[in-house]
Amino acid sequence: MIRKTCIIGLFSMLLSATVVTGQSIPDTWTHQYTFPDSIEVRAVAFTDSLHGWAVGEVNHKPVIIRTQDAGLTWTIQVSGDVEITWLNDIALTLNSTGWAVGQGASYQTDDGGDSWTTIPIDSFACDPYVGDLQDVALFSAAQGIIVGTMNTVITTDDAGATWNCQTLMLEDGFIDTLHTVEYLTPEKLVATGMGGFAHSQDSGATWHMNHSAWEDFHVSAAVPPRFAWTISRRGHLFRTQDAGLSWSDLGYVYSENNVGVRAIAFHDSLVGWVCTSDGTIWETDDGGETWEETSITPGTEMVTVGTVSGQIAYATNAGGEFYIRRSPVTSVQNPHPSALPDHARLAPAYPNPFNGKVTLTFQLPEAQQVSLAVYDLSGRQVALLDEGLRNAGDHTIRWNPGEIGSGVYFIELQATGRTDVQRVMYLK
Repeated sequence: MIRKTCIIGLFSMLLSATVVTGQSIPDTWTHQYTFPDSIEVRAVAFTDSLHGWAVGEVNHKPVIIRTQDAGLTWTIQVSGDVEITWLNDIALTLNSTGWAVGQGASYQTDDGGDSWTTIPIDSFACDPYVGDLQDVALFSAAQGIIVGTMNTVITTDDAGATWNCQTLMLEDGFIDTLHTVEYLTPEKLVATGMGGFAHSQDSGATWHMNHSAWEDFHVSAAVPPRFAWTISRRGHLFRTQDAGLSWSDLGYVYSENNVGVRAIAFHDSLVGWVCTSDGTIWETDDGGETWEETSITPGTEMVTVGTVSGQIAYATNAGGEFYIRRSPVTSVQNPHPSALPDHARLAPAYPNPFNGKVTLTFQLPEAQQVSLAVYDLSGRQVALLDEGLRNAGDHTIRWNPGEIGSGVYFIELQATGRTDVQRVMYLK
């Protein structure tokens, strides 16, 4: 991670945007804002197309910053007072629980990020030392997990009222330093680090090695309930389609030896991004099998990339420049409606979030067997919307959830050996 060396004194708690592009989300990567030089951004998380948070350090102290207008302006919410501490990651659920974690500092919100309180280190009940906490993931407002460099694994199932701390132990492999963790279901998780990656089938109580190699798998992404990706600093990419049980080696995203991966994000099972140290964002529309590059800030490394499915993608570089674009673009939009796609594609659900009905459209290049189903967060099928032999072309289905509860659901299209999954939010 490149550190900024320019230090600025007191500055306004409301950070003004340097570039104003309006409220509409652009279709290409567009510079939205530049953070002051004293702020080093390490992670960014959005809960919808407008509301996001950035964490890192300011003058070698932890900082949490919020935007409510898609990154046009940012407000400092937390500025810590302990030297040589910082925040590495942040995760939130919509209008509820969230955590920000790092070296010597951790914070919690229970009001959707409106306010933050310090989590005392001894609350984690780790003995003797929690290490540098690297990553945090939430499956629900109550269930979350944190991992750290001492192979620390910290879990809660009561929104942080109590924590369980353990050290990652693997009977069938070895990870030297834990970097990331991802939920696929409440029970199924994947974790990555120096030396490989592993999976758990019991909410993180026990772990089993999937891949062991002297590579640093320091970033990962997931599309529950089955898809996840991890990539090494050198660009070596792996994908699971069965919630971590088995993984496919997809090779290297790029060939350059002097370029390092900084972050990875997927908005559905096909469309994703990898950002790198040479200022490039790579994009895939086939689940990571092929990639195309876009040079965003040549000479300045990218730091983060993320997405809110079907709404917004965002990225930050080491110079503090924040970028946004509409998500997705390439995988689902056909600029020539009369032309058929190369393979089956699931278009973005509309509207999303929704109440009442949501419209789902998929395209087929030729007649083939398909299945269109809806799954809840636990991986349980809640609706089978379409199944059978369908002709080439566009097919549109409207889903009315009826009496099922509000929340996140996953639309899955299966067609001739290809699976496409996307998230939808149902609001009653």
